[in-house]
Amino acid sequence: MKHLVFVYGTLRENKANSGLLSTSIHIGSGRTKDQYVMYSRSIPFVSKSQKVSSIVGDVYEVTSNTLVSLDHLESYNPSSPASSWYSRSLIDVEVGSETVTAFCYFNEKEQAPIVLSGDFKHAESVREQADDVWYFAYGSNMNPARMIERNMNFTRRMSGTLKGYHLAFNKIAYNKPGVAFANIMPSDEGVVNGIMYRFPFRDLPNLDLKEGVSLGHYFRKEVQILTSNGMQGAVCYIACDDKVADGLAPEAEYVNHILCGCDLLGITLSDAVSKAAL
Repeated sequence: MKHLVFVYGTLRENKANSGLLSTSIHIGSGRTKDQYVMYSRSIPFVSKSQKVSSIVGDVYEVTSNTLVSLDHLESYNPSSPASSWYSRSLIDVEVGSETVTAFCYFNEKEQAPIVLSGDFKHAESVREQADDVWYFAYGSNMNPARMIERNMNFTRRMSGTLKGYHLAFNKIAYNKPGVAFANIMPSDEGVVNGIMYRFPFRDLPNLDLKEGVSLGHYFRKEVQILTSNGMQGAVCYIACDDKVADGLAPEAEYVNHILCGCDLLGITLSDAVSKAAL
């Protein structure tokens, strides 16, 4: 029996384990149709836990015996998936102008720096430094694609909670009368759920520029964020007093950027945005 398998790491051509596919048929190179997240620590791990980028790799046609060998390499036991190190799922992969369905190995147990491109060839350029910055996003930057577009080279992304504030859509948008951007306002009982990013210190001026700090739109503030790893200091941006007004509403496109944080925050975020936008 023949199977299609999508590989993205050491099984790719000229990589350490490519010999296991030496007798298999190379269908072609491509990208996953859906978005996932690639972590890398010498070897890559792809997870379904976040939607950061499509994953680059190759599709092979393999025999049942070869699939067994791949399962062994990835410590995947079809008879006991829960106890396996990797899982194996069928996914859609775009190869040229065609979409094929192939097996892919996922790992939900490893954590490591993120490879933003989803391509393992870029993994060696991913470095974390002691002076890296943590940033708490509660607005459109919750969308990882927006952060990548803004040249923010983040290596970590996780959920976080800021206490003592509430989410508000009262920041006057640039050159758009009546339109709001997100803001946070002090509130004794308030809670804001958002996304934490870690990125190089050298990228911080990029974010200051996008948030209009020098133009007096937002100011940067140090806050303490509750994460799954405990409390973490981070920077966040709060609207300047003279850039806040009542009776504003966010545009649908802006809200959609925020809702891209639902991959980590789910319905909690969706409910909070709905309430704040009313």
